[in-house]
Amino acid sequence: MTAFQSVAVIGAGAWGTALATVAARAGRSVTLWARNAEHATRIASTRDNPRLPGVRLAPEIIVANDLAMAAHADMLLIATPAQHLRGAVNMLALHLAKPVPIVACAKGIEHGTHKFMTEVIAEAAPHAQPAILSGPSFADDVAGGLPTAVTLAAKDEALASSLVQALGSPTFRPYHSTDIRGVEIGGAAKNVLAIAVGIAVGRKLGASAQAALTTRAFAELTRLGRALGARSETLTGLSGLGDLILTCSSPQSRNFALGLALGRGEQPPAGKLAEGEFTAPRADRARSFAKRRDAGIRSGRFDPERPEHDRRRDFRTFDAPLQGRGMNMAYWLVKSEPSVWSWDQQVEKGAKGEAWTGVRNYTARQNLVNMKKGDKAFFYHSNEGKEIVGIAEIVKEAYPDPTDKTEKFVCVDIKADKPLKTPVTMAAIKAEKKLADMALVKYSRLSVQPVTAEEWKLVCKMGGV
Repeated sequence: MTAFQSVAVIGAGAWGTALATVAARAGRSVTLWARNAEHATRIASTRDNPRLPGVRLAPEIIVANDLAMAAHADMLLIATPAQHLRGAVNMLALHLAKPVPIVACAKGIEHGTHKFMTEVIAEAAPHAQPAILSGPSFADDVAGGLPTAVTLAAKDEALASSLVQALGSPTFRPYHSTDIRGVEIGGAAKNVLAIAVGIAVGRKLGASAQAALTTRAFAELTRLGRALGARSETLTGLSGLGDLILTCSSPQSRNFALGLALGRGEQPPAGKLAEGEFTAPRADRARSFAKRRDAGIRSGRFDPERPEHDRRRDFRTFDAPLQGRGMNMAYWLVKSEPSVWSWDQQVEKGAKGEAWTGVRNYTARQNLVNMKKGDKAFFYHSNEGKEIVGIAEIVKEAYPDPTDKTEKFVCVDIKADKPLKTPVTMAAIKAEKKLADMALVKYSRLSVQPVTAEEWKLVCKMGGV
């Protein structure tokens, strides 16, 4: 008999609901915790979660908004998005009466710290036993009882084996491992790679290109994993190759669906968070680090020893006038009505800068996600002014927008860098033939836009800097 008779799932989204169903099928006593009290009450009364339509919750699953009650379970599954995992575990840690296994069920790398999920758990709840669950699994399939196999890794093999026994059933087969890092790398990297494959499919490059890109993506994932200490058998297993194949081949994958929309020039799917958006900048840095450790896998175009601004030029040959499309753009334009937030107010914030909140357009949101610390952005006064008045600098990369209750949008922190000696008006930009394709001209209502290097140089010259 397993030592883990009770399970609490933290996060009542589609994946959390599916995992609660898995634990109930395995014979465990299950609590599904929802952050929103109304959401918890609705699920409890209807036994149906609108985020996972068509799936009826077993009557024995307790749906609650009481975190203290959930914290008394023998094992905890954290099914929040990767960027919210630290906050969830921080709150949970206040109610933990004993060391318990905390299993991360999200695939990603934390913004700012660049830490993997089990590292975040170890910091937020020092006495917990961190573990990671990952592998080829869609919430609909898992909740519907379709055959699914995943990997569950913990540092201690006996613990990993016990956790697997607690969740396993005839239709859900977890395999245990002690290669935590390998499992985490596979889950995080495949999300980014799936966006790239989705873009290729969206641009109708053909099945051959999709297969080639998926194959080379696996080679990239393998090199990264090995350089960071992952085991080969993990990378070729369920949490590596298996998850990559699933994610790069089905529109059910949120990351593939995002790439598909970007490739078609469409809005990303509404209301669906793609973890790969947030992971891409972290994975790029991990990749550079890995290549420094393994000079034999360098290939000139991506050589991390080349200056950052030089490497970014490689990506600008991809024409993306509307959106960075996941590429490493270096220059941007942000728009603000001076009556709401002006350049002078931005200057008053000094070197610390200010959070650029309130973006509610999905294309603009993607551009915020693509920004990197140190990037420059033109500060544009819209409506009353209609002119570029200064240059700002990105001082903190994308993180959840605290003013957004839907948890769909992000913000960045920016600081004022320097004013233009002569503001550059929209009229002047439209009059310059070399700026005819500038996003500001073609997509005037987009609040956050990419700017090419050539456009940046010309506007700076017009502004006297």
